Amino acid sequence: MSYWRKLCLWLAGTLALPLSTLMAQAPRDTVSVNGPTLLAFVIVTPGEIDANPSGDMATVADDFSFYLGTALPKLDSLGIHVFQTIDSVVVLNYADELPRTFDLLGMDTLRVGYWLLGGGKNPEYLGGGVHTSDALIESASKHFGIPVHR
Repeated sequence: MSYWRKLCLWLAGTLALPLSTLMAQAPRDTVSVNGPTLLAFVIVTPGEIDANPSGDMATVADDFSFYLGTALPKLDSLGIHVFQTIDSVVVLNYADELPRTFDLLGMDTLRVGYWLLGGGKNPEYLGGGVHTSDALIESASKHFGIPVHR
């Protein structure tokens, strides 16, 4: 079978897949975990907030962004890298490992949460929805064993 025929058959099969299947197979964000990392996620679908700007998800996303943004300078000063995504699946790149896909939803299946990764520690999920800036800083510093000087 010729190269072009194989390519056409592959394209025909790929284009016949539902969009949700293609999105699930191809995570968009790649997170390099080189030291202590806070991976923050709020999972929204395209147009979801625009369709209902005063709805619950818009409020959650706004609070999420505010508290994470407020915590960023302190987390940065502690040497904790922060990565934010709207995807439910990402690719994790650890220095000494092959890249792997990682499902962000915790056991609570909430569409907003945080993962503490790297720094020689086991991953820890911070569930329960949006966390305040102080709670994020306290959880991350405790997990990674980094003292916080106020």
